Amino acid sequence: MQNSQESLMNKERRQLLETIGFDCDPLQTLWTKRYKELVEYAKRHGDCLVPKRYADNPELGNWVATQRQEYRKMENNKPSFMNKERQQLLEKIGFDWDPFQTFWTRR
Repeated sequence: MQNSQESLMNKERRQLLETIGFDCDPLQTLWTKRYKELVEYAKRHGDCLVPKRYADNPELGNWVATQRQEYRKMENNKPSFMNKERQQLLEKIGFDWDPFQTFWTRR
């Protein structure tokens, strides 16, 4: 904690806030939403290769590109929002971290 202060947020307070619809972790909520959209995309298209300018859901295309960037940061030991849990979730649905490399190695 900053300045060695104890957090005023405890489990009970967090639960109270959540009962009135307060999102205590909006970044995780957004990540989970986009992940679910990617799962649906993969079911419809058979892969996770969402175009960056995907007309049906432009936010999903940008999010997929961001996941690849964050993965590269993590792999290079730089600060990243990617973590092993997210990496495993994405890999479980067939996420390709380097689709250009995959394309060229299959040729």
